[in-house]
Amino acid sequence: MVPDPGSPTSRTPWEPGRPARTSRTAITLERMLRIAASGENDLSVCGSCMDARALAEEELIDDARRGSMDELADWVEAADRVLVF
Repeated sequence: MVPDPGSPTSRTPWEPGRPARTSRTAITLERMLRIAASGENDLSVCGSCMDARALAEEELIDDARRGSMDELADWVEAADRVLVF
């Protein structure tokens, strides 16, 4: 049996800019990151993740930059709370 392409259980490759199928109001990851980067928030992208995807810093959205483990460690140390998932 061939899965229905519209089914949430069907496996399709992720495409940049493609919204999630979870709801009609779903927004793209890019839009969520733009919202997070607005204002005084720092937006750093995992350098190892960028390397694994051959993503150049020039391809990041405005106000995003390549991060580092040292930077992450500084954020964790300075934070009142840390969310791990």
